Amino acid sequence: MRWMATALLMGWASLGGAASIGTTGSGDSAMVVITGELVQGDAARFTEAALSHRDATVVLASPGGSLQAGIDIGEAARLLDMRTMVPDDAVCASACALAWLGGTRRVMGNGAQIGFHAAYRVTEQGGASVSSMGNALVGGYLNKLGLSDQAIFYITRSDPAAMQWLSEEDALRLGISVQKSGAAVAGAQSLGTPAPRPAEPRVTWAVKPNVSKGYQNIRSGPGTMHPVVFRIPAREGGITVSQCRRPDPGGGRYDWCYVTWRGQSGWSSINGLEQEIGN
Repeated sequence: MRWMATALLMGWASLGGAASIGTTGSGDSAMVVITGELVQGDAARFTEAALSHRDATVVLASPGGSLQAGIDIGEAARLLDMRTMVPDDAVCASACALAWLGGTRRVMGNGAQIGFHAAYRVTEQGGASVSSMGNALVGGYLNKLGLSDQAIFYITRSDPAAMQWLSEEDALRLGISVQKSGAAVAGAQSLGTPAPRPAEPRVTWAVKPNVSKGYQNIRSGPGTMHPVVFRIPAREGGITVSQCRRPDPGGGRYDWCYVTWRGQSGWSSINGLEQEIGN
C-alpha cells in the first residue's frame, strides 16, 4: 500500500526535483528550512538534518508534492518534538501543510497561507482524480496527531482544483492549535526568559535561469490559453505568491500561481518558478 502512495499528490504536479533542505543557526536559534516541491526521499534528508538540530524550528515554504513525503516529514517532526513554522507571507500548501501539522507547536506567520485539499491521482489525460486511498492515508495520519473528525473532514474536503486556506478562526473552531508569529517569543519574554528564536525568514520566488526564451510569461488567468499581460526575465527574483491552483481545463500540465512583481500581477505556471528564502 505504501508504494502506491508514491503516485499520489496533494495538489501539485511533479516537477521532477527534490525540495531544498538546509539548516541555519545553532542551539535554540537553529532552523531546518524546507522549500520547493516535496518528493520521495525528502523525509530521510529532513530527518538526517533534524537529528543534528533537535532544538530547531522547522521552517516550511512549499507548494506541496508527494503525499507520503509530507506525512513522513510531519511524523518525524512530531517524534522529535519540533516546532513547525510557515513564515510571513509564505505559501505552504497540500503536502507541505500536512508536514506543518506534525509540529508539536505550530506557528503561522503574518500573511502566511496554509492550504489543504483532497489527495488525488493525475490521470492519463492530465486531469485530477480524487484518491480514496490517499485520503485514507491522510485521515490515519491526522488521527494519530489527535485531530478531531471535524478537522479531518475540513482538511480533506476540498476538490483538487480548489484549496481550503486555514484561517485563525477555523483553526480555533476545529481545535487545531496554532500560534501567530511572535506569540511564542512574547510569552517567553513575559516569563522573564530570553527569546531564543531568530527573525523569521522572508520567502519570495524567482524565475528559473533556464526558462524558455529567457523569460516567464505572466498571464491574465491560470492556463496557457489566457493572454500574456507581462513577462519576467530569467533569474529575476522578488516575486510574491498569493494563491495557487490547478490550471483551467486545457491550460497545461503544471499548476499555476497568482504572482506579483514590481507592482504588476498575474498568473504564472509553477514550472518556471523556484523559491528563494532569506532574512
